[in-house]
Amino acid sequence: MLAALLATTLALPISATCADTDGDTIAITRDTPAGWVIETSTAGGRWERVLGPTTRTGAGCAKIAAASDGTLVLARGDQDRSQVRVRRPGGTFGLPTNVRHREGALHLAAAPGGQVAMLWNDWRGTSGDVFARVGGTTTRLARVRSFGPLGLTLAPDGTATAVWNESEPASKQVAEFRAGHWGRPVELYSGRHNGWSDSGVALAQAPNGRRRLLAWMGARRLRVSVAGEPTRTVAEPRVRHLSVEITASRRSVVEPWSVEAIRSALADDGSAAVVYETPDGLFAVTRGPDRAWSPPHVLVRGALEHRDTARVAVAAGGRTRVTWLPGDGSIVAAARDADGRWDTPAVLSPPREDAATPHLAAGHVVWTADGTLHIR
Repeated sequence: MLAALLATTLALPISATCADTDGDTIAITRDTPAGWVIETSTAGGRWERVLGPTTRTGAGCAKIAAASDGTLVLARGDQDRSQVRVRRPGGTFGLPTNVRHREGALHLAAAPGGQVAMLWNDWRGTSGDVFARVGGTTTRLARVRSFGPLGLTLAPDGTATAVWNESEPASKQVAEFRAGHWGRPVELYSGRHNGWSDSGVALAQAPNGRRRLLAWMGARRLRVSVAGEPTRTVAEPRVRHLSVEITASRRSVVEPWSVEAIRSALADDGSAAVVYETPDGLFAVTRGPDRAWSPPHVLVRGALEHRDTARVAVAAGGRTRVTWLPGDGSIVAAARDADGRWDTPAVLSPPREDAATPHLAAGHVVWTADGTLHIR
């Protein structure tokens, strides 16, 4: 087990201020006598220093994407600029490069053979741009007037899929990179004519890279699309009108938060899970290898104080784990077995003021609190 291996090999506890995970790889940011550093560990192996030490105030939390052969891309965010480094299979990290982006808006993807991709947006003046980089070539995919969530995947054959969301007006776009070129973006959903502004969108890929899962909100429906299958509506969340705007020409419903913070996961056998937040709580829809989607399952009743902290992972057979950060600063997780039964959410950590968003690594929950890395 990853937790036991890490505890034995690396002598937990380990100091850390924040963490990120992908597969069985963990990246942490921590403070040392020489300054801030970022280190990574894969499958319980020794920590490898990637960036630092730096004496700048705060190193910025690491963000990673990893492939099964050891390919890894890592970014250190610092306000509107990130330093990015890539590790090829069996090698060491290359020299860092810099990417300018809107704060928090950088997504990474990795595939076997040293392939990496990046997706980000950057705001300039009264408009912004969505950029993608695959194989060292940067392409502007779109010009937008507002930003929403982004998503990115990279398959072993080099096919990249990018999704982005313009929130005002609501518009969700997806584009694919094949044979060295980006195709024309396809609009998944437009809210220009109905006044709705559901901004949730998520993109996931199976570990073997053969399937991808796209989930998005539109017209008050949660839709999913798995490559090679018809698009399905898997939930119709109850909508509560949070405010009403009156204009000279029309009365329109304004929903600053109807359904957002969508997260998705996909296994090699087609098992999948999607979690989403509404003002009424945190919900999950799942399926096993039979591809039959379940009705929405309630994980939390009532709005989460810390929004967009839920993370989900799914394994072959439909086994699913979800973790999140409630308003009291505790860490909570719930699991679904292969028969579709959910257990009662379990509190993994007592409330702490500095508890950070939890992540999932090889089925374990990983988080930082009190300056320490925790794994359960």
